[in-house]
Amino acid sequence: MSVNKISDTAFMISWIRSGQPTLSGDPWASVWNTRRAAQIGSGYLEAMGSLNGRACCLRNRYIAERLLTFEQAHPRMSLLNIAAGFSMYPFRLKPTNSTVDLDFPHVNAFKKETIEKLQAAGELPKRKIEFLSLDLQTDDAIQELRNTIQKQTKYGPMFIILEGILYYLDLAVVRLLFQALAEELPAESQVIAVAWSPKIKHTAKMETARTFFAQDIQRADNHYTYLAPSFFTNLDSLKCTEQLGYRDIEKEFCNEQLLAEGTFLDESFYLLKKGVK
Repeated sequence: MSVNKISDTAFMISWIRSGQPTLSGDPWASVWNTRRAAQIGSGYLEAMGSLNGRACCLRNRYIAERLLTFEQAHPRMSLLNIAAGFSMYPFRLKPTNSTVDLDFPHVNAFKKETIEKLQAAGELPKRKIEFLSLDLQTDDAIQELRNTIQKQTKYGPMFIILEGILYYLDLAVVRLLFQALAEELPAESQVIAVAWSPKIKHTAKMETARTFFAQDIQRADNHYTYLAPSFFTNLDSLKCTEQLGYRDIEKEFCNEQLLAEGTFLDESFYLLKKGVK
């Protein structure tokens, strides 16, 4: 999997979010807009349908709102965003709380440089962000992740975001990842995991998405990882307290329900809590 193609998807998603900042809860997404981002993003929406843009914005909104709820309950906390891309969640937090953005080295380098320039120009607020460069598919990555979590525990409970990564990881790596989270996270920590369920594997929208990624982003269409709800409900030490789809999220945040079944690529959202009995 080429890191350049991951960057393409990061630009694409941020461009889509920037089109509906109120719905997405991300007023800063436009800082990542480029000609390439617009090309990929508009191509994706043309292929998949405009309601996929609505779903993309709702994904960001759901995570941001749950993050803010967590911060209200735990004023002293930290955020770990795994495969952070160009998401802007740290800027929703109080300046006193810290974030670790985990991604490929060149993604982190570009994001760090851009954020620092925007902050120097007064266009972004200051936040405490550490950039951890890892490829979770490599041998030592999970141990490095464990080490990072251990260092962050001094800040109290942690909020973990797994937004757009699980379907790209081998199942064995996914299992090791959740084992590490279960064992290392301090009590009262939370994890939001976004996954593709096996039930969408052969849907028309999934086939369209696979074709788009293979042709327009040149991502090899070899395999994706699909995770059944039972994977998340049977985790040791992490209790699943919320399981939603996009239509559930739309009902929570929108007065008008537009996401009819089959009009968008659905994803499954799981909120997991550590230390809940």
